[in-house]
Amino acid sequence: MALPISKVSELPCYRKDFLGPCGKIIRDRLDEETDSEEEVWYGGENVPRCSPDGYFHPIQVDKKDSSTKFCSDRNGKQIKDFRTSSPKAIKEMHCRCALAWKYLDPKLGIPKCCQNGNYECWQCQKGFCYCVDQFGRQVGLGVRQIDVHVLKCQKCCSELDP
Repeated sequence: MALPISKVSELPCYRKDFLGPCGKIIRDRLDEETDSEEEVWYGGENVPRCSPDGYFHPIQVDKKDSSTKFCSDRNGKQIKDFRTSSPKAIKEMHCRCALAWKYLDPKLGIPKCCQNGNYECWQCQKGFCYCVDQFGRQVGLGVRQIDVHVLKCQKCCSELDP
C-alpha cells in the first residue's frame, strides 16, 4: 500500500530541511521576485517537476518548447534522445524504459525503448522475443527472434510516435 503524500512528514526518516536538487531550484526560484518581462523558465511551467524525494521527476518539459517533454534522470539531465511532442505519446509517457536504459548494466541487456521513453511492446534477449507490459515485464510466451513478427503485442511505439 502506498503512503499518501500528506503522511510523508510522519516517517521517521523525514527531514523537513532536505529539499534535494529539484526542490532547491524551486525554493530558489520562489525566493526570487518574478518579473512579467522575464524569460519564461521550464517551458512556461516556471519550475521543474520534482519527485517526492526532492529529485527530478522522470518527465520534464523542454525549456525552449513547452509542447515537448523529455525523459530526465534524477538530476534533471535528459536521458539520451528520449523526447516527444506528440500529444498521444505525451499522454502515455512514463519514461520507465529510458530510466532502465540509463541505469541498467549493459551486460544485462539494454531494453528497446519508444521515442517517449516507454518500453517498446516487445523485447528480445539471447535469440528469444516476447511482449512486455508498461513495466518491461514479460507478458505471454516468447518466440524465437526470427518469428518476432507473429507476436501480438499491445501499445507498441508505432501506435504512439508519429
